[in-house]
Amino acid sequence: MRERTAALLQFEQPRLLSTDAQQAYVRMMDGEQLTREEPGVGELIAMHLAVQTSRNEQLFSALSARSAERVLRLRALTAVRQAADNALELTELMNRLEDQLPSAPPRPFTSSHGRLLVGSREIDEEIEVLVASARQSVWSAQPGAARPALLKSPKGSRDVRAMQRGVTYRTIYGSQARDCQSASEFATNATACGSAVRHTAHPFTRMIVFDGTTAVVPATHSAAVDADVDAGPNTPYAWLLTDRGSVDFATQQFELTWNNAQPWTATADPSTAPLTSPLQRQILRGLLSGRSQGDVATALGITQSYASTQLSLLRSKLGLTRDQLIAWWVDSPEQHIS
Repeated sequence: MRERTAALLQFEQPRLLSTDAQQAYVRMMDGEQLTREEPGVGELIAMHLAVQTSRNEQLFSALSARSAERVLRLRALTAVRQAADNALELTELMNRLEDQLPSAPPRPFTSSHGRLLVGSREIDEEIEVLVASARQSVWSAQPGAARPALLKSPKGSRDVRAMQRGVTYRTIYGSQARDCQSASEFATNATACGSAVRHTAHPFTRMIVFDGTTAVVPATHSAAVDADVDAGPNTPYAWLLTDRGSVDFATQQFELTWNNAQPWTATADPSTAPLTSPLQRQILRGLLSGRSQGDVATALGITQSYASTQLSLLRSKLGLTRDQLIAWWVDSPEQHIS
């Protein structure tokens, strides 16, 4: 009986009885009668596990083990019911609060590779911080004739300030950007600070790599939908990559494009008369950017038929088919003629 009682009390102790109360109960079960002043006895009396003896009201003896077990189990079940009631009440309270409080902004979505940035403002702010904290290098690839939303900044001189404190810049533009004033100004400032700018007519992916440890690359709308941060198909999204493998892959893609690009200041041989006219060059640049011939003609303010005539004249001069003409234009030094 003594072993059974001790085992029961050891099992229940963490929630119901102190060590002093356990020891006092075991002593009582061994036949001792204890006063209220003994350690743990007052706790046993309060829990109805110790009763006064019939001969002396100052002494107390233990309730039987079976009766003690029923008392302890009843108290445990009561505590469980109270905990369950509290949990239900807490759930109802939180539901009421959620109905009354305004919707909280969604938490940023983070994966093992990085964080999803939503909207131009968040993207710009993150890039602003990364440029300001860059210590070694900023490599940016910017397809398009103008600086895209992914790379815009409310402080236009942020890149120049970074270069002036010793950060090495490498910037790649699409060849059509040579006709863009903002790109030309950036190239001039970057070159003056000792950084390098190149251009290429080949397709490439927009990205920025900071110190070889962090990269910002465009994200798709479907990624935002999957992450439950959908702000609409026209909202720009970007991945802030910090995973070593993802950043290394972006760096390799940048280096591949960089090695195949041409210096910004490269020009055609002035002693050689160009084979293309200014209009023909504009048409070819438009086609190479991925637009249809009709869209290019509309942008230039000419008819599609006239654009076709210009291309036909050039094909006849070079003896090339349409596809061969595009392939020739990709590597032609005349791309750099305005």
